[in-house]
Amino acid sequence: MKASQVISKQEAPKKPVRSVGLILCFLISAFFWLTLKLSQIKNHVVRIPVEYVLPPDYTSTDDLPNTIPFTIHARTGNLMTLNYRMKKNPLQIPLSKTSYTSEQLAELLNDRIYAKVESITTSFELAKINLDSLIEKTVPLAVNNNLMAKQGYTITEQQISPTAIQVKGASKLLAEIDSLYLSKLVLKNLDKDFSDSLHIIKTYSELIELSQEKAKLQIKVDQLVQKQLSYYSATLRDTLSIKVSSPSRLYHEIDSSYFEISLQDSVVRIVTKDNIIKILEFSPGIISSSTAQSALILSQ
Repeated sequence: MKASQVISKQEAPKKPVRSVGLILCFLISAFFWLTLKLSQIKNHVVRIPVEYVLPPDYTSTDDLPNTIPFTIHARTGNLMTLNYRMKKNPLQIPLSKTSYTSEQLAELLNDRIYAKVESITTSFELAKINLDSLIEKTVPLAVNNNLMAKQGYTITEQQISPTAIQVKGASKLLAEIDSLYLSKLVLKNLDKDFSDSLHIIKTYSELIELSQEKAKLQIKVDQLVQKQLSYYSATLRDTLSIKVSSPSRLYHEIDSSYFEISLQDSVVRIVTKDNIIKILEFSPGIISSSTAQSALILSQ
């Protein structure tokens, strides 16, 4: 018996079959499907961006919409072209007319577009549009902060820079604005100076224009010190002793000129010229009983 010789041949790897025909059929089908979709004529509700063209030196006191809904009967492909163009060039509505009916708005859009459409309608209308003369006014800035100094300290000053800004808007609106406030600060236990740039709160925010959006606020804080004063009062014809509390920066300045002393109906009135200075104690015993029966301390 002859040994049979078996020759084993290694098969070559099969190459992946590329279904070129199948892919081509898919692409052709997709093309025809897309063409069919884009050529369909139907109603589309579209919000068209708008801009308002005001007469010179006039403004509107109304909160006018930025977009207007339109129902457009057109091919889908034409509508896509319309949307693209209107985003770059919004529909301009001249406010030389103070009202627009829905038909007039539809006509404005129809005259404005470059894409072919079957019809344009809208149920929206602009009723009476209120116009007013556009003016500028200088308005002071103010603060409404909730501040508290640390014990033994006092807040001596709040400075705003600038103190006023230019505001542009309708004359009727600006007549109601006497001042504009900075955004409110709530600070506790202040023992040193503080400064920050704060936003200016806009009244009728969308209808007025500010010359700047922020202002700088500086809060000055000083340590409290006590000082004993003793001086002769010509009004009382006697020597008066007063103990006061004041910011340290005023310590060497405080003298009799900081107080106004008067005598009325046997009552001594002591008024400080600076409300930062507080009277802690006084010595009515030094005042002769024939001069005054009691003392009243006031601060301006």
